[in-house]
Amino acid sequence: MGKEKQNFPSFKKILWLTVPAFSYVSENAESSLIDVRYVYKQCFDINLKIKTIIFILFSYIKIDWLFWGSWKNEIDMYDAIIVRDGMPTYIVNSIHKRWPDKKIIVYFGNIIRDSSQKQYLEFAKGITKYIFTFDYGDSQHYLIEYARMPFTYEVTRSKNQNESVYFFGRDKGRKTQINEIKNVLEQQGISVDFTIVENESQFQTYQEIFDRTSQSKAILEITEIRQNSFSLRVLEALFLQKKIITNNLEIKNTNFYMPNNIFIIGFDDVNLIKEWYNMPYQKIPDEIMYQYSLDCFGGKILKTLH
Repeated sequence: MGKEKQNFPSFKKILWLTVPAFSYVSENAESSLIDVRYVYKQCFDINLKIKTIIFILFSYIKIDWLFWGSWKNEIDMYDAIIVRDGMPTYIVNSIHKRWPDKKIIVYFGNIIRDSSQKQYLEFAKGITKYIFTFDYGDSQHYLIEYARMPFTYEVTRSKNQNESVYFFGRDKGRKTQINEIKNVLEQQGISVDFTIVENESQFQTYQEIFDRTSQSKAILEITEIRQNSFSLRVLEALFLQKKIITNNLEIKNTNFYMPNNIFIIGFDDVNLIKEWYNMPYQKIPDEIMYQYSLDCFGGKILKTLH
């Protein structure tokens, strides 16, 4: 077991439950504290909407547990269960009712800004007192716990490397700024691969997004209004050793900030971005990277539970 586990000898492990299409945590993630598992057995090759309707019906008549993965037979190994914001409430309710003695941890990996996110927060408060967020500002505003977002995917760099800057995401009030940056980059001879998602036909799984990130030279991160912490895109770039272009001024205060690797819009001279783009990447020390690992995240969670 890792050093974090040794600090909590009486604790078993934490189970992180997710669904594959929307998951940014991998079942192959290695941690001495946390096991990642998919909620349902991977045996349903049908349309996602149809699958969701079926599972809601099964949940209503209380037989959805028949289709849960093998983790349900290993539940005694765990003292707590993590779910992300966005995990369907009928799933969380079913799990909570079946094992009321297990601590439920709800982790927000998105800004709590719209009505659906606020409703999910109220739902979470109704079933647990263990609520965490990746965003420090939200933790202060909503009086919930702060925990850095961990990176869990196996780092495999694509053989099909290109020189582009990659962005994939919803508008969220950022479209104008993203297009302005696109124009600046193209004017300076830097290729871009930007997709602003406007409808379901543009949807990609997390694995597809991760693969495109792996192929690119840099990623663009444009934070949402009132967002204080960096996004998952930044973590992907760190572990894949990709450059980062961001409007998040707070990133300058992080322990992984290196001018060669990170270009800050509104701080760095945009006229020199091509020169920055051609600078060599500076490797970040392993001891810093560990702080964004699943083990380190698990240690933070366990300290709060204890």
